[in-house]
Parts: sequence; C-alpha cells; structure tokens
Amino acid sequence: MTSPTNPNSNIDAITAVYSSTRADNSSIMNIGLALVGVGATYAVGTLAFADKFGSVIPWNLVPALPLLMWMIAAFHSQLTICAMLNAVTIQRLEKELLLRTGLAQSIRDVIGYTPTEKIMNIMISRWPHKITTAITYVGVFVVVGGYTAYVLVKASAHIGGMIYVYGAIYAGAAVAVLWAWQDGLQQSEDNKREAGL
Repeated sequence: MTSPTNPNSNIDAITAVYSSTRADNSSIMNIGLALVGVGATYAVGTLAFADKFGSVIPWNLVPALPLLMWMIAAFHSQLTICAMLNAVTIQRLEKELLLRTGLAQSIRDVIGYTPTEKIMNIMISRWPHKITTAITYVGVFVVVGGYTAYVLVKASAHIGGMIYVYGAIYAGAAVAVLWAWQDGLQQSEDNKREAGL
C-alpha cells in the first residue's frame, strides 16, 4: 500500500536538496580560494630561497618542488568542475521552485543563481566576463607553468638527464589537468541540456 503524495513534501525535498547543494558550492569555492592562497604562498616561499638551491634544498630535490603546485592545480580543477556541475543542479532546482511562486519569467530570470551563472559561466557570459574568467584560469597555468620552468631551468645543470624525466612528468600533469577541464566543461554542458537549461 502506498501513501498519497503530498505536494508540499516534493517542495520540501527540492528545497532541502537545493539548500544543501548551495552550501556545498559555497564550501567548494572557499576551499578553492584557500588552495590558491596555499599555492601562491608556497611559490613565493620557495622562490625566496632560489639562491639557496643546492645548499638548503639539495639539487636532487629541487626539480620536485613543482609537484605540490601541480597537485594543487589538479585538485583545484576538480573542485571547480564539481562547482560547475553543482551549478546545474542549483539552477534546475531553483527553476522548479521559482515556477511554483507564480513570479513572471522576467523576474525569475534576474533573481537567484541565474544572474551569477551569467557572470561566472564562460560558456554563456558576456565578453568582459569571458575575458576575466580566462585571465583567472589561464593565469593559474601561467604561474604554475612559469614556476615549473624556472625551477627546472635552475636545476638542469645539476641533475643531468633527470631533467627530461621531470619535464615529462610535469607535461603529463599539464595535459591531465587540461583534459579534465575540457571534459568537465563538456559534462556541464551535457548536464544543462539534460536538465532543460
């Protein structure tokens, strides 16, 4: 025997999922910002000792310094992709909740998560926001790639052929992060289409 469906229970369930997903997205963004801070502090801190490479930090360890930067870049990309996918959930649930309010479409389009998405989503934002978003994420690659290149150049005269091993490792990390970004953007667009957004 099934119990009758209470329309309010559907709204309560949608609201609960909506609220928890919004909170999750907020946490993801806070963690992402903290990671950027950790990466910047690490880069500045290790570069401050660049003149001591070989003494304070042995030459055989110097080429490993960028590993943390690439781990941060990879994890940050995963967090950002999760935030993008959460954004699809938030938009779809918010659309459902706002439909039940009886507000005009013109009002629904300018409240809630939708206006934020029009700024943060590079796929639908206007050109000034596309450019600043690109600067943000390309900037991360420039900083991480530049840091890596600088460290490897400094170490190259001291570690022989191992420079190529480290170069291949970091090139592989760059490809993996870029591939994850491309796949995440595609998955986000696929999810939007399936959600009717």
